[in-house]
Amino acid sequence: MRIIASSFLLLLLLVQFAHAQSRTHKVSCPDTVSKETCDLFNEAVEDHDENIYKASNREHVIVCFRPNSNLFLLLSYDSPHENLWRKKRGGGVEQSGNVDLLRFINGNPNFGGESLFAVGQWFSSSRRDHDARFQGETLPPPGTVGRSDVDYEKGNVVIGPSQIDIRKSYFGDRSEQPRLLKTEYDFSLTTSTNEFVETTRPPGATPISGTGRCVTYK
Repeated sequence: MRIIASSFLLLLLLVQFAHAQSRTHKVSCPDTVSKETCDLFNEAVEDHDENIYKASNREHVIVCFRPNSNLFLLLSYDSPHENLWRKKRGGGVEQSGNVDLLRFINGNPNFGGESLFAVGQWFSSSRRDHDARFQGETLPPPGTVGRSDVDYEKGNVVIGPSQIDIRKSYFGDRSEQPRLLKTEYDFSLTTSTNEFVETTRPPGATPISGTGRCVTYK
């Protein structure tokens, strides 16, 4: 009896492990200029990165590769659910939602700079997902709530039927002077083409813009 029970437990663990591993998978690189950072993403998948695994539990996961770079972005969020809509004052319906955007450098998560976590509301006039629109504000980075040595600027996230727009500001290292200067960052993704545009506006410097491609992970 003990052998049967042990065998059953081992089988259950193997099934759970296989199911967990199936949530993450490698991707095909969208173009040659994305190969370096795309390879870093696939290596992170092989290494069972916990941040990628957590993101893979969301309904929408998009990986964006910065061309000729060692940096990729991991965007994840859930769609609104039909049974959670509630009437909105003034018409239409709404429900809560959240969005995560993680920046990885050399395959490792970096919660500074472009990374963000946002909470907000999904809105719809007809309870249909393809009409739904998310609008939210960013939250302080993990581990910084209540810390007086961390500067935080709120940003905005908008997800529409065809486009995702992110805007935020962030400060550099605290040793930088003058301390009050901040960098502004804009990210815009056209979901039909999976092409994104980034614009970074460092303090007192010329804005830096770039384009790249994303892969719909799930």
